[in-house]
Amino acid sequence: MRFRSVDAVMAEVEGLIRDYAVRGLFILDESFTIRRERAIELALRLKLTGLAWGVQTRVDQVNSFYTTTDSALARDFLRRYNVRYIIVGQLERAAYAGYGIEKFEWFDGRLWQEVYRDGQTVIYEVIP
Repeated sequence: MRFRSVDAVMAEVEGLIRDYAVRGLFILDESFTIRRERAIELALRLKLTGLAWGVQTRVDQVNSFYTTTDSALARDFLRRYNVRYIIVGQLERAAYAGYGIEKFEWFDGRLWQEVYRDGQTVIYEVIP
C-alpha cells in the first residue's frame, strides 16, 4: 500500500485554504491510522492550520459494532474509540438490519441511554 507523504497532503490542504478559503476538512480514509506516526504528524500539522477537521477510519470496526450482539465487544469498541453518542437512524437500520440493531434497545440503560427519538431515529448517549 502506498501513502502520500505528509508534505504532499499538507501542500494540497494549504492550496485549498489559499485558493478556495476552505475552513473545514473531513477525511474519510480506511487506512489513515495504519501508519500511526504518519497519522499523528498529519494531525498535528492540520491542527496548526486552524481548520476545523475530522477523520473517519476503520469502517470494519464500525460495521462490527453495529452488527454485534455481544455487549462486551460493544463496550470495548465504545471505550477504544471514546464514543459519546450513537445514532441509529434509517441508514443504520438499512445497512445493519437484524439483531445487531436490536441490541440498542436491549442494552439501553446499561451501555447507553436514549436521549433523543424522532420516529425511527434514535440518539443514545454512552454511559461512562
